[in-house]
Amino acid sequence: MPSPQPAPAGAFKQLILADLDERGFEVRSNEGAAIAYLKLIGAGDLEDDFLIQQVTDWRRRHKHCFLSEFEPTCARTKAWMQVAVINDPARALFRIMSPAGGLMGHVGAIHRETYLEYDYYILGVKPEVKNFALSVASQFLLWLLELTGLQLTSGNVRSDNHHGLDFHRRTGFSVYQQVPLKRIDGDNGDVRFEEQPGLAQSDYYLVEIRATAADLMAAEFRQAGPID
Repeated sequence: MPSPQPAPAGAFKQLILADLDERGFEVRSNEGAAIAYLKLIGAGDLEDDFLIQQVTDWRRRHKHCFLSEFEPTCARTKAWMQVAVINDPARALFRIMSPAGGLMGHVGAIHRETYLEYDYYILGVKPEVKNFALSVASQFLLWLLELTGLQLTSGNVRSDNHHGLDFHRRTGFSVYQQVPLKRIDGDNGDVRFEEQPGLAQSDYYLVEIRATAADLMAAEFRQAGPID
């Protein structure tokens, strides 16, 4: 019997909304207790000043993880959230909420037709639950892979983001390729990194990471020690 075709990218958010109740997607600990809920960010959240401020603050705190470094503002965050996230039917961003209702971070994904791109995972609050970050990442990605019928998830990490690379390896990802980056410093203090495949050597690389559902499940099974 042929494998079912993956859901189209344009139906990504519809699939998500149809699969969720008002609490969102439940993340559970190894013992089965609910440790977080992931709630899809929508148009109504543009009026949530606290959310916009937190996303802005976290972007500032972690700016050295991105391919563009700039001074974030709430206005810029709000515009990005509306244009790049909410208006894109193939892109989804979720609040990470504690069981008590506190905002802990956000995590996202983009449906790229043939694979799922892992996008914009930031924890702004230090969790007390063992392996919390890994549980959120692996259960989130496994859920979306199953929901869409896609077989592969991929992400991009700057080579100097050593903590991020180590975390993704522990989640189940492997390095697929590395593309040289050229650092460009702007007059206003902004920095951007552009892909330069022809460079023989660089101080920075864009590291593409990949994982299948089996990779993620195997890594989740190994989560026995305090590795967050």
